[in-house]
Amino acid sequence: MKKIFFGGIHGVGKSTVIKELLNENKHIGHYSFWENVRDIGKNVGILTEYKDLAKIDASKRNILMDTARKRFEYTIEQELYDILLIDNHFSVYQNQELVRAIDDEELALYDKFILMEVPSDTLYQRVVNDKKERIMETFDIQKIIKHSEYERAVAFDFKHRFNIELLTLENVNLDDTITKIKNFIYEDTNSFKF
Repeated sequence: MKKIFFGGIHGVGKSTVIKELLNENKHIGHYSFWENVRDIGKNVGILTEYKDLAKIDASKRNILMDTARKRFEYTIEQELYDILLIDNHFSVYQNQELVRAIDDEELALYDKFILMEVPSDTLYQRVVNDKKERIMETFDIQKIIKHSEYERAVAFDFKHRFNIELLTLENVNLDDTITKIKNFIYEDTNSFKF
């Protein structure tokens, strides 16, 4: 099973793109780290709402991430799909500081990286208007810019240090984004084309 990591800050359109890909091919699965972290956190009483994710202390965050990681590894072991799309972030805000969202040792789990980006002003308008539950930093244009730069830096650090193929794209046109991602996903295989 090929495992494709989708990174990008909140609001760049990862979920929308993944949904389109899932609709087009039954051999593709999806795992969202943050949906799992949120669900686990609510089930064990650590989180009451989504914005709490940015405020919890490191030990509680680690518990949630470890549990979500175990769910992810179980999903991989099941081999239910030819391709698994993993919706995550290269970095997140924790207690108003940017931190890496994945550790070096986790990188062996992934075959390819995709970093989705959107111009900061466009992204700001999207998150203000989409009515999704988001952390407060998502609504601050300066923090959006800072987070975008940090997300890109972490992605390229992983690419260079671990030689993992990385596709970066600006998601301003959904059809173009989908086409580029399909080409990237299938460039080294002839099976299960869209």
